Amino acid sequence: MAIAQLPNKNKKSKGFLRISRGAAVIELAMIMPVFIAFVFGCIEFGLIMWGRISMEYAISQTARYAYVNNTASNTVISNFAQTMVPSAYGSNLVFSFTVNMVAHSTATITGTYVYNFFVLPLPPITMTSQVIQPIP
Repeated sequence: MAIAQLPNKNKKSKGFLRISRGAAVIELAMIMPVFIAFVFGCIEFGLIMWGRISMEYAISQTARYAYVNNTASNTVISNFAQTMVPSAYGSNLVFSFTVNMVAHSTATITGTYVYNFFVLPLPPITMTSQVIQPIP
């Protein structure tokens, strides 16, 4: 009577699919670009929101300035808005403000900024905000 021999499980198989040396390096090479893009995307998003909040702050302060100095010209008010934006942004955030004052009625302050991405290969983003301030 012949006894069937079971395959030895302790024997190392040298098949192509069973070799796992270097698998971690390949997995890292596949995941690392996605992870780096995610990290830089978070940084870029934070800078975009920082710029938007700064623009909103500058517009609200300019609206207050226009209310208090209701005899100031559009150029003076626009220059005031430009001074409210921090200069630490560099060339990636370009702010511009336009002011339209109607005497004893309203002041319309519009702020626009263009964000050019540092790392990510994306087109520039333009954001606009507007405040209409009643003038006494």
